Amino acid sequence: MVWYMSLRFSVSHPADMIAYLPPGASQRYLSSDRLFISAAIQTLEVIGVHQIELMMECYGWAVFVAILFFINGSLCEPCQTSSRSGGVHIFNCSKADLKSLPDVPSEAQVLDFSLNQFQSLPVIPESPSCEIGCGVDNSSSHCRLNISFSNNQIKSFERGALNRLQCLRVLDLSYNDIKADIFRPTFSVQGVYYLERLILRGNPLGELPDNAFSFPFMDFLNHLDLSSCKLTQIGPISVDDLEKLMTLNLSSNKLTDIDADTFKGLLSLNQLDLSENKLTYFSEHVFGDLEQLRDLRLNGNDIEGFHDNAFSDECGLSNFDLTDNSLRDVPYAAINKLQSLETLNLSKNPIKKVSSSGTPNKVRHLVLNDMPLLTEIRADDLAAFSNLVSLSISGSTVFRKIHNGALSKNFPFLTHVRLENNRIATLESDALPWEQLTSLSLGGNPWLCDDRLSWMLKADCIKGPIICAGPGNLKGRDFMSLDATDLNREVPIIPMASIVISLLAIPVVCACAVFVWRRRRFCPCPQHELQGRYVSVFTRDGDEDTDIRVDVRLRENANRIVAVSNGSADDTQHLVKIGEGGGSKADAYETEEEEI
Repeated sequence: MVWYMSLRFSVSHPADMIAYLPPGASQRYLSSDRLFISAAIQTLEVIGVHQIELMMECYGWAVFVAILFFINGSLCEPCQTSSRSGGVHIFNCSKADLKSLPDVPSEAQVLDFSLNQFQSLPVIPESPSCEIGCGVDNSSSHCRLNISFSNNQIKSFERGALNRLQCLRVLDLSYNDIKADIFRPTFSVQGVYYLERLILRGNPLGELPDNAFSFPFMDFLNHLDLSSCKLTQIGPISVDDLEKLMTLNLSSNKLTDIDADTFKGLLSLNQLDLSENKLTYFSEHVFGDLEQLRDLRLNGNDIEGFHDNAFSDECGLSNFDLTDNSLRDVPYAAINKLQSLETLNLSKNPIKKVSSSGTPNKVRHLVLNDMPLLTEIRADDLAAFSNLVSLSISGSTVFRKIHNGALSKNFPFLTHVRLENNRIATLESDALPWEQLTSLSLGGNPWLCDDRLSWMLKADCIKGPIICAGPGNLKGRDFMSLDATDLNREVPIIPMASIVISLLAIPVVCACAVFVWRRRRFCPCPQHELQGRYVSVFTRDGDEDTDIRVDVRLRENANRIVAVSNGSADDTQHLVKIGEGGGSKADAYETEEEEI
């Protein structure tokens, strides 16, 4: 058998064919362990090919590999079997373009069928070793089966798909096309007794009916992920059947309201994630049964407040995330019930003032980052947070000041303070208990480096650079590289050019003032509406003691009024009415002057 191409090679043994492939071709087109190459060589030996003449062009190696592919049937298996530390056997069929279930090795404990073309969940065979001696307390690797069908097109489950999977511990069905109404008939069967984690993230579940996950044979489920499932409403999760549920993820949905009995019966719930929804208010007792709750995430909603009794007095919540909501005040009434609360995050809320409630709480870590309306912390604003260990106020373009005594008194445990990327220009030494601080971050502020900041040169707790925004001779300098003499040095504030210009401007301003005064003296402004030909007439008699002002106003077809005054504030004005038809300006003057 001879193939003719553009260049001839003589091959004495089929194994030598590998040497004539282009560099990297064997790695790209053949399996890494060369099992396929061996199989191809054996096939060639069987058919008696011991000498091959090849004429290779730029495409010759591709033709050669295609022929070998035709002989062997396929380049590699769609699924790979491997092991990892601990003896766990993995059967990886991810991205294999599968539409049906292949043969599954009996020893596999991890089955990965993600990123395929499954449209229904197939029946999965149980490992024979899993049927013997495995129970809820058995942590042996052969008793734990993890299955992933994420990122497929699953809309339904085949009948008996999960029957008798006694070893199934984790089932990942995320990002499929599953609706809520298929669960109860599917899971209300004996078979998944010991399932611990059910992941349904990214399925269009829609509105969940009441008790949608009340599975009578899933007593050990402790993790349920319903995030990004387009949920608009959710009823009671369970009454009795999910008593061991510890983590519930309802984030990134469209929930607008949570009923008081939604979480009823979830006595073991430890972590609840309701972030990135459209919630606005939490009613009375909505978290009443969650006495074991430790982590509550409500960030990314439109929350405006809580009922005073939203939490029970026995709630053990320690981490409370309220970032990016619509709170205008700190919800002290709800917080004061949480006697175990350690971390409170109120970042990105339109809170103007952190006014104290007067009742001390147990919060140890307070976060107030990116506050759009918070401009200052006054004395006693944080009095209710006297147990603080750390405080973070960063990333605010309007926060400018911490008043003296705001944090320096009655904060015996405060050791970490972050005030980065705000608009703070100066900071008095009495504002912080800087002698007890171990970490103080002040970078990213427009610092005015003067003697008011001299105390900071002695503080060992400051972390990161502090760049001066002023005065001019220190602008851009690292504050911590300065010394006290730099801060106390007098800096000329007004340049000489400004002084010269100011001196030259003085006579010009005086001349303008005199001109305006004289103009107003000889041309007084009218006090009434002007409707005639004459506005005012001014005359000065030769007598030094006489200063007569005559105001004449003429109106068409009306009497003319002449007002004559000698300029004295105490002199009574004399008004003369001149008839319609007769008289003149001169007559009026003479008549009135005689009376005077």
